[in-house]
Amino acid sequence: MYAAEQTKREAYQDQAAEEWDFALSELAQLVRRWGKAAIAKELSNLPETDVDMWKDWVPSCHECVNWRCARTFKLSDGSLYAADGFCKTRAGASLEQMPQDYA
Repeated sequence: MYAAEQTKREAYQDQAAEEWDFALSELAQLVRRWGKAAIAKELSNLPETDVDMWKDWVPSCHECVNWRCARTFKLSDGSLYAADGFCKTRAGASLEQMPQDYA
């Protein structure tokens, strides 16, 4: 389970790094074509990134490092058991498990 989550995190980080490299490449092309001053002028006209732009984003439990996804266990008698997703911190504290979209 941990290895799969680690692989997913690494894939996400690799994709983000690839996108950043692509964005920098495009920016370098713009600077070569239009010049640094023209790009800087246009950038100064853009609004600053505001904390308010993130106010509607609410994390959910499945984005937390403590969230364990639903999975299927093979029991010793050969049958399968489907376990729901859970938060290992809440489980460790014997608290009620919240739905996956809770944060």
